[in-house]
Amino acid sequence: MQLIPFVLILLIFYFSIYRPMRMRQKQSAERQPGTGSREPAVHVGSSAWLGGVVSGALGGMIVGYFLFARINGEYVTPELYLSILFTEPRGLVMRLGSFVGAFETIRQNSLITIGIGAFVGLLGGLAVRSKTLAGEDDAVFRDALRGLQRGDFSRLEPLFDTGLGPAGNRPRIVEWFERGFFSDEPKALAEALTCACFLGRTSVADYLLTQGVDSAAGVATGLDAFHWAANRGQLETVRLLIRRKAPLETRSMHGGTVLGTAVWAAINEPRPDHLQIIKELLNAGARRENVDYPTGHEQVDAVLQRHGAS
Repeated sequence: MQLIPFVLILLIFYFSIYRPMRMRQKQSAERQPGTGSREPAVHVGSSAWLGGVVSGALGGMIVGYFLFARINGEYVTPELYLSILFTEPRGLVMRLGSFVGAFETIRQNSLITIGIGAFVGLLGGLAVRSKTLAGEDDAVFRDALRGLQRGDFSRLEPLFDTGLGPAGNRPRIVEWFERGFFSDEPKALAEALTCACFLGRTSVADYLLTQGVDSAAGVATGLDAFHWAANRGQLETVRLLIRRKAPLETRSMHGGTVLGTAVWAAINEPRPDHLQIIKELLNAGARRENVDYPTGHEQVDAVLQRHGAS
């Protein structure tokens, strides 16, 4: 009898917390890289810690019952009520009095039980939530490291947006940096800056630059942060990099400078701000002689010509 509450608690924990978490982890491990999913890694999140609260509360109530729900050394059960009412060798009035007394005892014991359940549930929920978030963060971070090294920038976009992390008001990339996740991952940190510039997440790029991350270091894709900002037509990010004096003449894997990358993109993958980016790069001192002229693109050639190309 003494083992029943512990067995029930273990069963509740297994089916409400452990088994769902293991299934989600297995699904995450089986997910093939490069599938185009925009969801980074796993999200165990609220269901698991809610399960912790529920199982903790139920477990607390069970423990409370077996610890406190006793009358004269016996557990209060329906059989005990019936024995009090019908089988005790006393008068009806006395039996009814015993029944009422038992009911009052149960009421008091129920209050104690509910209190224990609520307390255990709160502790269990907080513990599970903390463990869940830590495990989730670690899984997502490891997935992000692989994505950054592969240049899987589009899939990682949610990590650079606000509202995804546990705090809900800062990009998870920033949270990870502040919590020291990147302490032993300098290459991944540099790629995170490149990814931020690729995505046009100027505030994240500004933050990482302020922390001393080198804009020219994240080149696993063959292009650094400035190249990608120019290539993707991220005007505000380009302006940030110009203000921060990021190098303009670094060469990509294709041999192009930042200006050359912007010119190529304006011709082959045009976006609304490419011409303005070319103008601002030239105004910032980008060497126009490193770009072939004429390009054959009327608008691009007009911009280059106004800046002295011939």
